[in-house]
Amino acid sequence: MLIGMIVTVATSWIVRKQRPLRVDRWFRRLQLLSAAGYSLGHGTNDAQKGMGIITTALVAGGLIKTYDVPYWVIICCHLAMGGGTMAAVGESSGLWASASQSSHLSGDLPPKQPVP
Repeated sequence: MLIGMIVTVATSWIVRKQRPLRVDRWFRRLQLLSAAGYSLGHGTNDAQKGMGIITTALVAGGLIKTYDVPYWVIICCHLAMGGGTMAAVGESSGLWASASQSSHLSGDLPPKQPVP
């Protein structure tokens, strides 16, 4: 929490003399980059759980002797996580429209909010 506060104060100090429109544009871009990094880390953790479960099942079934995760299991888990994410938020599933509508109902999240 302390690191977050330090980064917030430092960032606010750096942009204190910039026009709000310019700051808003940059913060929106950086927010997208931050969300992408967070999603990648979250998806990687989920894929690792799946790899562990599949590898344990392979060892228990006697198909492999050690707990070294086969390369094909790694690829399959990452493809499954990526495909599931794409299906969950993609336009093909129809959820994109409802997510867009619900975001308009709940309000827009500005890129930079002042700390109360």
